[in-house]
Amino acid sequence: MRRVLVLAVAMAVMLALAVPAALAAPPVVEFEFEDTFGPEPFIPFCGFDLLIETDVSVRHVHHDVGDGLVQHKTWVSGENRVWRVDDPSKMVSGKFRVTDNAILSEAQDEGIVRIHGVNFHLQAPGFGTVLLETGQVTLDLSLLPDDPFVSFTGKSDFETGSFDDLCAALS
Repeated sequence: MRRVLVLAVAMAVMLALAVPAALAAPPVVEFEFEDTFGPEPFIPFCGFDLLIETDVSVRHVHHDVGDGLVQHKTWVSGENRVWRVDDPSKMVSGKFRVTDNAILSEAQDEGIVRIHGVNFHLQAPGFGTVLLETGQVTLDLSLLPDDPFVSFTGKSDFETGSFDDLCAALS
């Protein structure tokens, strides 16, 4: 599940970054935006349906680093809210901050993408942290269309399937 989420975010960002080399002048703010996504269904492991809604702020810059390579940096921060469909008063929330750093070919079909920071950090009163994913994911775009996942270092409740604290906080 984590790989799907990270891959979806990375691919969406990389597709949005298709910039001709001629436009890749030293640091250029390509886009900035704030938005709310969701509510959408969230993990189905608690025995009851959950929804997630995310407020997000994004800033992306790029610049030519020479030798046909372009560096892309994206900063993403915001807040997640997760609640029970049948009882919206049962909610957990938390802030996140992620940096995506990529050195890509001008065609953006090769390169390494590193996404690091706090992807999820949900907390609940009386429970503390109930869901956490923090660390660094490395993707190699030359592996596409196969899975570009190379490595993950850090702590991931998604990877370990540790949803007991989250489910208890929402019970």
